[in-house]
Amino acid sequence: MAENPNDNMPPEQEIQKILAQAVLTGLVAVLLLVLSFSYFVWKQKSEQATLLIQLSEQSKGARNFDNYFNSFIADLTTYSQQHPAILQMLAQSGFAVQQQTDQGRREFAPLPAPPAQ
Repeated sequence: MAENPNDNMPPEQEIQKILAQAVLTGLVAVLLLVLSFSYFVWKQKSEQATLLIQLSEQSKGARNFDNYFNSFIADLTTYSQQHPAILQMLAQSGFAVQQQTDQGRREFAPLPAPPAQ
């Protein structure tokens, strides 16, 4: 039988070989951890970017609704100036009419909530 070349090694070289293998194994483990963490961070970033795009689109929709609602209130104010009966209907529905003195326009504002009983 052929002898194993490691059998004739001095103990110091054997220890150095085992130490080199341990260092190499540790470096491979650290590399795997770094790659795993990098993938996790990249995945989170891409999910957050997608969510940010969706929220941006929702924000645009909310701004459009706000513009539409302000236009509706302005139209309702103009209409109420020509038809005073609507002010009574709005008061019954929970809206108060406030007079603006600087432009003479009326604005509608929600009434405060009734006190809790």
